[in-house]
Amino acid sequence: MAVPMLSFTGNEILAVVIAASFAAGLNVYATVATLGLLSHVHAFQLPPALHLLGSWPVIAVCALLFGLEFFADKIPVFDLIWNALNTFVKVPVATLLSYGAAQHLSPGLQVAVAALGGAIALVSHGSKLWCWRFWPSVIWCARSAGCSSRRGHSCIPQAV
Repeated sequence: MAVPMLSFTGNEILAVVIAASFAAGLNVYATVATLGLLSHVHAFQLPPALHLLGSWPVIAVCALLFGLEFFADKIPVFDLIWNALNTFVKVPVATLLSYGAAQHLSPGLQVAVAALGGAIALVSHGSKLWCWRFWPSVIWCARSAGCSSRRGHSCIPQAV
């Protein structure tokens, strides 16, 4: 069955790029599998350049890698290596998704949209790592310095 080619507006392309890039920065495999499943059941029509995401092999591989990532998060050393390696997967995949979503734009705009998608994925991936890896250490250091989050105590130094 041939899928009719849609003409996406600039705002629709931008919305898909921002949402998919942000989600890919957090979990690229879940993002690609979800986009593929939504496309496969005709709940969301992907731009023609991204129709490959709706194929069962792509959905299956991404679902398998999503499951592996779910368990990788539970093993401390493996989790660190997994996240470091996935930095080099999430950003390029988000860039390629953005490039494919912008196929109806001029080549210059398509490259700009791809760069935007990669940047959004990098920021969301980096903020996820910062919040999950470094924020607990900041809390621990603040509590060690006498700060507390209990009622009646404040981490803001009081005038003596």
